[in-house]
Amino acid sequence: MSELIPKGGPSLGLQRQVRRGLMQITVETGLSTARIQSGAEIEAARMAAIATVGQRAQEELTLLVNRERMLAETVPDAEPGLLYLRDITQLAMAQALMDAGRKLGRS
Repeated sequence: MSELIPKGGPSLGLQRQVRRGLMQITVETGLSTARIQSGAEIEAARMAAIATVGQRAQEELTLLVNRERMLAETVPDAEPGLLYLRDITQLAMAQALMDAGRKLGRS
């Protein structure tokens, strides 16, 4: 009678198949996690680079405006020309900042 009762537990072949499946899931999960983390680090580096360019633009603009004011105080007749030069310089700097943002955003 005890011969008619099946043994408890899966066969060795099924156990190997389950182990292989679990190993594959573990490897795929690790690779997916690494890809996601790598992508996040790349995006963070892009944002940091864009912020650095923006900070540099702010600093340069501050120096430009400060110098323009000092020159205008020294030579008041030059103020209209200095304002014009400041405006076109600011536009060029803004264009350079936008270009840098596009380039860094695509990298």
